Amino acid sequence: MDDAVYMRSFKEEFADIKQFCESSEVKREVEHTYRLLSQRPLVLYGAGAVGVSVAGVLRHYGLDVTCFCDKNKSGIQRETQLPIISPLTLINDYTNANVVICSVNFTVAIISFICGIM
Repeated sequence: MDDAVYMRSFKEEFADIKQFCESSEVKREVEHTYRLLSQRPLVLYGAGAVGVSVAGVLRHYGLDVTCFCDKNKSGIQRETQLPIISPLTLINDYTNANVVICSVNFTVAIISFICGIM
């Protein structure tokens, strides 16, 4: 009996992923998410490298980013020219905003903060 394990090739895996991404189910989900993100202000929590990258991707796909929120930075984010607001401003002025967490190292702390104010 042959104990060899069949491993799919990269091309086979890629073809399956591509087929899934092009499915009507995924397209509906993307369109739904786009509509939700477009209906309210969009705040990126974290004005570092991840936030800047996310802002670029969202802008590329036509989503307007309102601002960044960051407890350690303020002013205007140099690369994106978006304002950086404080967590207090987020609480007071953006209660209905969609918030996307753009931090690798502080995700748990940010979630705890956001959940604590709700």
